Amino acid sequence: MAAGASLTGSIKHPFRTADGNANIQFAEFSAEDILSALQPHLAASTGSACTSGIPEPSHVLRAIGLSGEEAESSIRFSLGFDTTDADVEEAGCLITEALTRLARAGLLRAV
Repeated sequence: MAAGASLTGSIKHPFRTADGNANIQFAEFSAEDILSALQPHLAASTGSACTSGIPEPSHVLRAIGLSGEEAESSIRFSLGFDTTDADVEEAGCLITEALTRLARAGLLRAV
C-alpha cells in the first residue's frame, strides 16, 4: 500500500468491509484529485454506490467515525468476480503513479 494510505473500517471492526470492496484513505491527497489522475485507466468512487455523484463526504464513512477531511481523502475500490491478482497489481501501480504525479504537481494536503 502507498505511504500514508490506510484501509478504512469501522472503529468497532476495523478490517471488516463489504466483500469485494476496499475503502482506502490517502491522508495527504484529495480523493477527487486522485480519481481525476486515475481516469480513464481505473474506475473508483469517493462514496457508496447508492450516493454516487453526491459531492458531500460519504455518510457511511462519517458514521464509522471519520472526519469530513478524512472522508474526503478516501476512495472506494470495488473488485469483481473476474478480478485477478494481476489486475490488483496493475491498479496498485496506477495508484502509485497517480500519487507521484500529484505530489510532483504540489497537490499534497496538509495533515
